[in-house]
Amino acid sequence: MIVRILSGDHKETVLACAATCGIDSTSDGFSAFKEMSGQEFRNEMEGKMSIVRDSQNANDWTYKFNSPAAESHFSRTLAHTIIMHRASPEDKKMFIAGLKLLGCSVAYTGDSVADAGSLKEANVGMCFGGCDVARDSADIIIRDSNFCNVSNAAKWGRNIHDNVKRFL
Repeated sequence: MIVRILSGDHKETVLACAATCGIDSTSDGFSAFKEMSGQEFRNEMEGKMSIVRDSQNANDWTYKFNSPAAESHFSRTLAHTIIMHRASPEDKKMFIAGLKLLGCSVAYTGDSVADAGSLKEANVGMCFGGCDVARDSADIIIRDSNFCNVSNAAKWGRNIHDNVKRFL
């Protein structure tokens, strides 16, 4: 499991939060994009992804890569981003869609109206209490604001999945 931070907060706030959680954006030097702003992400992705509307529900939409080169660029560089600060709700949703298009399973945590689209976009959306819009968009509601419960939920979810699979 790779933990990433996609936040609308300022860089210093996000880096301090990451340090508290033991997340280091510079540890392996694999990519120059380990830590970036939402604006840098938008500049890198400009013209590389397009919005795709759901044919059943016009209010639901996601992103797709415009070309194999765009997918390759995302895969080689941006998919390795660990920390994104000053990210807009659209940046977060595009990043999640990009990871999913690469075949990654994505869980997203959020608690505000701005997180609703990302909570829906992710394979599993987890809400820490938060507002009604976020709770309605989430698949799992975590009653306390303890991030450690996310890994516990993942462990239990895998355990339940494995047991059901064995039974069937």
